Amino acid sequence: MRASELFEPPVVAVLESIQKGDESAARHQLSQGVNLNIHGKEGITPLLWLIYETKDKKAVTLALKLGVDPNYKDGFGDSAVNSVAGAKDHDWLRIILDAAGDPNAIGRRGQPAIFSAIGEERWADIKLLVERGADLNIVDGPKRNSALYAAYLNKYEIVYWLIEHGADSNIYDETGSNLAFTVDDSLSIMSPKSPHYPWALKVKQLLL
Repeated sequence: MRASELFEPPVVAVLESIQKGDESAARHQLSQGVNLNIHGKEGITPLLWLIYETKDKKAVTLALKLGVDPNYKDGFGDSAVNSVAGAKDHDWLRIILDAAGDPNAIGRRGQPAIFSAIGEERWADIKLLVERGADLNIVDGPKRNSALYAAYLNKYEIVYWLIEHGADSNIYDETGSNLAFTVDDSLSIMSPKSPHYPWALKVKQLLL
């Protein structure tokens, strides 16, 4: 959708200046009281509009330089970090984190950003989030931390890596299950030919 369909004219004008790369014009417009940390129609923020609709990294970087808050959440509860973690293009997460995006941002589903990267098996995003300070022991609604969530998805290579990087392997979720129970359950139904099987065994050995 065009910016004019979602935002008021003053916001649209700033976004146009940003897309043109005209920093001085955008600064002048913002100095007149235009705020880009707002919700447009359908709850979208100007920053997320730039990311989703223009896919213009230079424009997004300029918007962040001009003071757009990377941690401002859309109408559904997602910040830019939540929205780009796990995306195919790793650059988006780096751009947002470089602008002080919160690596522990909690999104609309009550999950930290790293859960999205785990779900999509985006190793570069997982490692970058950890490098930038992601807490691997923040839990989601069902009380799973990063390692237990990855185990829930049968992504045991990721589970192994997360434990080695500080994820608590003794945490229990709201059903009373822990990692030891989950890996045993997975091994009981997983084909030995599965690429996840040897990693599940490694995790089990790690827990002994």
